[in-house]
Amino acid sequence: MIMWQRRLRVAARVCIGAGALAATGVVAQAVWVMIATPRLPPPSDQPEGVAEVNGSADGRLATLALLGDSPVEGVGCASHEKTALSGCTAKALAMRLGCPVHWRAIGRGGFKTADVEATLLPELEGWCSSRRHCLDVLVLSCGVNDTLGCRSAAQFRADLDSLLGRLRGLVGEGCLILVLGLPDFDLLPFLPWPLSALLGQRGRALGSVMGAVVESHGATLVQFPSLTSVAREHGAAIADLLASDGFHPEGLGSELLGDLLAEAVEDTLE
Repeated sequence: MIMWQRRLRVAARVCIGAGALAATGVVAQAVWVMIATPRLPPPSDQPEGVAEVNGSADGRLATLALLGDSPVEGVGCASHEKTALSGCTAKALAMRLGCPVHWRAIGRGGFKTADVEATLLPELEGWCSSRRHCLDVLVLSCGVNDTLGCRSAAQFRADLDSLLGRLRGLVGEGCLILVLGLPDFDLLPFLPWPLSALLGQRGRALGSVMGAVVESHGATLVQFPSLTSVAREHGAAIADLLASDGFHPEGLGSELLGDLLAEAVEDTLE
């Protein structure tokens, strides 16, 4: 599996060429992060299931697919169903819709947006073609590795535009497409300053591009919440929202993101 830490080496090289933010220090920090940060595996259980709803349901069955990078693969989580973004989103959606949700996660850690289209989209196409029911909700997670890999804004715009265009053609106008926004790299525990500042700046630039492209395809951008605000609201530390690598959402972090995505679905349907 391609690991996101490799992208930091590329970011460091770009810093050297640009003379940005004391390049020597950034290179040292990138090397330290690559060495010190644990490389966590994805869960061992199946990335597919049905989230049941308590009480009586009306016979409906909603379908949810998640496509993208490491949060979708569940890197750092013990279980797709219980602690990863996929299962947590399905459970939250089942509660809000009042019906069971059949979910499927198709993700790969380290993938840029172009990688998602080239490698994972065909798998989603195969899964959709095997389903009797149309897909109701599609969640796309991408852009983090484009940030870490120093993909330019123009390249990212072209990649995301191509991917969303093909996704809309696949799932049709009746499917709600949600795109998870980029996190605030400045606040991630595993990133020291000034490396965090550099990646935070790049993340905001690509996040602006993401918003424009998502809107042009009639999809919904779900902004990644402020880790500081969420932790304060729930009486937790930022690290409590993340896996042991200080980067990937896990447990409470997955639950909160899943509920945010489910809330976006509910708001759109009202």
